[in-house]
Amino acid sequence: MELERETGVKQPACWCTQLHFSAELLARVPAQAQRRACLCPACARSGAVA
Repeated sequence: MELERETGVKQPACWCTQLHFSAELLARVPAQAQRRACLCPACARSGAVA
């Protein structure tokens, strides 16, 4: 999504848009990084619900 924003070139949907993340997993993201940083796939799988 950032690449599209920066370049204006349409990008395919990110893998993370197909998952729902648990509140517990999202609560583990530091406050200053929330809505600014990505979860890596391994961390996401640990708390995601397909």
